[in-house]
Amino acid sequence: MREISFRAWDKKGKYMGRTFGLNDAAYEGFPRPFVDDNGECDTHADYVVMQFTGLKDKNGKEIYEGDIVKHFYYGIGNVEFYGGSFSVVNLKGGEKYQSYKKIRLNAVVESTGGEIIGNIYENPELLN
Repeated sequence: MREISFRAWDKKGKYMGRTFGLNDAAYEGFPRPFVDDNGECDTHADYVVMQFTGLKDKNGKEIYEGDIVKHFYYGIGNVEFYGGSFSVVNLKGGEKYQSYKKIRLNAVVESTGGEIIGNIYENPELLN
């Protein structure tokens, strides 16, 4: 069975929250990352929640939506849920980037390994 977990980007604090699973304790219906240091619930509007793709990069790091991955052949792109599966989109810089606008994430990871080099919130400059 595939592990289902998430992480959250805090828009106000500008940091990536820890990962949490479906079985984690909740506070008034909000997962733990939505609770501030005083135990107060914050609004979902202040967070972007990203799902674990079920795949790991060549270094064993879990890949989440919003991650930026690099592959020697396909180039650099960000992970999105697109067309019914997780894909790497906005590809730039690889040998084949002109032929591909998106490619399935598992093709990038399993073919000699893509590598996470950042995420779209903390490192947007990597996609320029």
